[in-house]
Amino acid sequence: MGYSAGSQANQAGSGTAGSLVIGTGGSGPGPIIDCDPSAPNSPCNPDTPAPPHCGDGVLDDDEVCDDANRDNDDGCQGNCLLAAPGFSCNPPGKLCHELVVCGDSIVGSSEQCDDGNAVADDGCSATCKFETGWKCDGQPSACSKTTCGDKMKEGAESCDDGNLVPFDGCSSTCQTEPTCGADGCKSECGDGLLINEECDDGNTKSGDGCSAECKKEPGFECTQTAACEKINDACVLRVPVIYRDLTDKFADVEPSCLGTMQGMTGTAGLVKPALEKGVPAPAPRRARAKPVAASPSSLTGTPTPAARRSFATSCCSTTRTAAS
Repeated sequence: MGYSAGSQANQAGSGTAGSLVIGTGGSGPGPIIDCDPSAPNSPCNPDTPAPPHCGDGVLDDDEVCDDANRDNDDGCQGNCLLAAPGFSCNPPGKLCHELVVCGDSIVGSSEQCDDGNAVADDGCSATCKFETGWKCDGQPSACSKTTCGDKMKEGAESCDDGNLVPFDGCSSTCQTEPTCGADGCKSECGDGLLINEECDDGNTKSGDGCSAECKKEPGFECTQTAACEKINDACVLRVPVIYRDLTDKFADVEPSCLGTMQGMTGTAGLVKPALEKGVPAPAPRRARAKPVAASPSSLTGTPTPAARRSFATSCCSTTRTAAS
């Protein structure tokens, strides 16, 4: 067994800075007591002299852990007097391994955050991942909302190009969009899009099951969850739409909508001249011009209903159709 809590406390003194984790039989985290690293012979000070057999891989009574080396920052302090929080050093003689428990206020290698609970909708999810629109820092993690479009990639954002326009590589919610071409679509590792990859968990952090190269790591299983927004218990797909003003710079557009096609004349004034909140708005009925039939001499044939609908859509109500 390692040091008892009493003997450790006596060595630590009465200071309040820092914390000491007492290991039991090399099992890792135990009771936490106050420990001052600056106190003489403090066990939580890595410069405190080590017991005589520290580093031999055998856990002695004067050691808290012994992972067969004298290195720091590997879970067992180099003097064998401290097992770091969030690590288990059992069995002795083996490298300590990290204990990742979501909700324990310690950000493990497979966690993006840990706010001390396993509750969703507070910035750090029930699985200790960033939630959309949030960022988290520290241990325990303190979460705050992010602003998509401010050119600062933070938290759950996988990109931020300074705007809220989709289809430019970064979506209106600051999520990376795939690059698609004649050969299909591709994306970068760590963007959360599983395209031609073994896994993609939304980060480039190894040790969490999906490596920094988006390869599955030994000892882990990766699954893909298909979450969807539901309305009346049915999944819905929200498709972003961009409304653009059409001008005579586009060869396939008749911007004036005043031409004649198969006996039908375009109807002007279906929408207001200016967008409202970024989208076309229907013009008041009294402001709309009445459709005028072309003279018989201009007809090239009998207009069919399909032709009339085609003309009305392609000429006069392009923006109206996009807004519907």
